[in-house]
Amino acid sequence: MIKASELKRGMAFMLNNEIHIVTELEHRTPGNLRAFIQLSYKNLNTGKAYSNRHRPTDEFEAIELVSRPTQYLYKDGDLYYFMKLDDYETIHMEADDIGSDRKFLKENMELTIMFHGEKPIQIELPTSITYEVVSTIPGVKGDTVTNVQKPATLETGLEVNVPLFIKEGDVIKIDTRTGAYIGKAN
Repeated sequence: MIKASELKRGMAFMLNNEIHIVTELEHRTPGNLRAFIQLSYKNLNTGKAYSNRHRPTDEFEAIELVSRPTQYLYKDGDLYYFMKLDDYETIHMEADDIGSDRKFLKENMELTIMFHGEKPIQIELPTSITYEVVSTIPGVKGDTVTNVQKPATLETGLEVNVPLFIKEGDVIKIDTRTGAYIGKAN
């Protein structure tokens, strides 16, 4: 058992016989009232998000998740296939289990998957990934206002705003936490 005050972002716990992941956590001490933990978490079975107040002494059943290095292979319908890099076993996850992170997946990229036993629970992307720009409108010479951006479509179909000097065929870095352009890749 683990107390609410000991929980951290990304930790897993069991609640009502279902696995939940902590997405946000804030310890609040409002004026002369008792302290509480504002806990936001996601049910991994249903995908529903919850936000509740808990006393710091409330206890939860901690779940041990194991992170394993994997490589994304391909997508077939709503299934995404990965290979574990330690034993070369192929596993799959449904699109709903991956969530919005699936827009960052490109074939042969390495990432980490969190497992509960042998069941894959969630993927953890690197903080930045490089992509090739497959289409964008040409920048107009003379547009020199700071931070002028234009839309660009990347090799995975992801659309991001990039500076005017980026052209088709350029390789750029994207922040996977925000989906924002970071810079040109070397």
